Amino acid sequence: MLKKKIILTIIIIILVAGGLVYATLMFQRGDFFPKDITIEEPGELSKVGIEGTTGEIGGVKYEIVRAGRIADPIAKIMVYEVVTEKMDEERVWVMAEKIIGDITREDADIDRISLLFFTDKNLIETQPYNIAQVIWQPEAGGITPEIAEKNLRDNYIIFVLMAEPTPPAI
Repeated sequence: MLKKKIILTIIIIILVAGGLVYATLMFQRGDFFPKDITIEEPGELSKVGIEGTTGEIGGVKYEIVRAGRIADPIAKIMVYEVVTEKMDEERVWVMAEKIIGDITREDADIDRISLLFFTDKNLIETQPYNIAQVIWQPEAGGITPEIAEKNLRDNYIIFVLMAEPTPPAI
């Protein structure tokens, strides 16, 4: 009986310690608290030429219809809603690399970019994206004060998450 109590006590201690370590790591990465999205005033975005920007990559046209900034005390995190035609993952990669390159050339202080791709402007208010979500961020995920301050971008990668195909209507 004493052996079972000792084993149970050890298991509880390990679970509590693991939870504390996890919470500490999440707090340090800045992922512990939810972040608010604030949409910048259209006039401000127009000054830097983001909202309403159109382009063409490999014969595929696109338009950045809205940009927003996620409130964060350390990092400048931006979200861009892009309208274009339906495309596969390879074309999304190509377009994302070009758009991210253009954005970061205009504003080197941006620390994380999320691109939400849609086939129609009317879908923006009804779903998160219907083509893909692309995230440009440090490979480890977290943005440290050093990364944000010194604009360290050597370990940045692009993640692409394609939308699930819409099932046919019955």
